[in-house]
Amino acid sequence: MGTQETVLVVEDDSDVRTLHRLWLAEEYHVRTAADGESAVAAVDDDVAVVLLDRNLPGVSGDAVTARLRGGEYDGVIGMVTANAPDQTLPDLEIDEYLQKPVSGAELRALVERSLSRLAMPRSVRALFRLVSLRASLTETPERTGAETNEAIRSLDDRIETAYREAIDAGVSPKRLSELAHDGLAEGVTLPEITRKQRSRPASAIGSTGHEF
Repeated sequence: MGTQETVLVVEDDSDVRTLHRLWLAEEYHVRTAADGESAVAAVDDDVAVVLLDRNLPGVSGDAVTARLRGGEYDGVIGMVTANAPDQTLPDLEIDEYLQKPVSGAELRALVERSLSRLAMPRSVRALFRLVSLRASLTETPERTGAETNEAIRSLDDRIETAYREAIDAGVSPKRLSELAHDGLAEGVTLPEITRKQRSRPASAIGSTGHEF
């Protein structure tokens, strides 16, 4: 990966922004932005990964994400925020959700696996995105209730569809497991998909939503 890769750190807290930049600067070219408008302006084709706070002055992190995806930004968006993940997670067009405070090792690992995903087939990126978001939601025990459970069920349906689409695209289950080593966070695993589920047409399972 190395110094040629560009990472944008979007964080309104100047101390946190500086710290995150320093953690990444030895390996990557790091840009920074303190608010949503500046973040949108800072993104171009050179930016491979956006590390995005959710609570920003002016334009929120959610709105920044929508504007970037609406502008066909195809890089990885990792939300790094103090907010615990909630039931809106399935509909956010992000690839990862990391709750602050984070360590330097966690932030660097997020960037490393994000860059790994960029080299993977689009169908695999879509699957790993959904698996990562589900892990973020289920690892937050204080987030319970009907809405959260519905969000998890929605992700489960999308994961099953995305898994089937990856298989249809020619990625074997064995290869998916190999790619997961670099594309998923430590402790996050692919779901167990039965042979019967694999044989179901993707159209019969449901929609994966927007695939980046």
